[in-house]
Amino acid sequence: MKVAVIGGDGFVGSAICRSLQTALCVTRSMYAEAKAGNYDVVVHAAIPSARYAASKDPAADFDQAVRLTHDVVQGWRYKRLVLVSTVSARVQRGHPYGRHRRAAEALCDPAKSTVVRLGPMYGPTLRKGVLVDLARGRPVYTGGGSAYGFLPVDFVGSAIAKHLLLWPSLVELMATDFVRLTDLADAIGSSSTFVGADVSQHACSAVPDCETPSAGAVVPWFLGNWTRLTLLGGQFES
Repeated sequence: MKVAVIGGDGFVGSAICRSLQTALCVTRSMYAEAKAGNYDVVVHAAIPSARYAASKDPAADFDQAVRLTHDVVQGWRYKRLVLVSTVSARVQRGHPYGRHRRAAEALCDPAKSTVVRLGPMYGPTLRKGVLVDLARGRPVYTGGGSAYGFLPVDFVGSAIAKHLLLWPSLVELMATDFVRLTDLADAIGSSSTFVGADVSQHACSAVPDCETPSAGAVVPWFLGNWTRLTLLGGQFES
């Protein structure tokens, strides 16, 4: 089976490529060349996961999320498309980040596509997001009561790779249990404050043929990676 993973050098895309070692991992520099091929499956994992950037420059985020997805849907040749999206398309429709990803999903033909909505993840190449903010004691721009269904990114990559042709037109791949952000902050001794409304990101139902790890596994992972996370800079992304 011939598979291309667009965004193959990204956080999620690289995890998928680690589980699909025969796949073509498409980076930005080779996008135009790879687009000329014919594929059994194209995995589009190149939509950026940056809520802060989306709020600061909605027009640029629209281009990176919606226009790029339109180009993939209309310009690539494939039998099936897997779009890596986010649960924000369901829970944050009033924010440019969620609204644009919802619009990107709408471009996909349900008869030949699977939209995989992801929630919060962690892994060795994590460089931004709520876990980095907590490690550095920075403000977290969501409510402390938010319930997050954390998953390891390598589990996510493996699950997507195993189910390329098996899942229905829409799945939400997150832990079915959750950790509240205030409880996580207490468990790791973070000094972060929480600003904003609660926005829960966990699965409402199980994914077919896919038993997810417990969200609570993020705590020992976090404690084992505390030093690395505290050294990361960058924009607020929680």
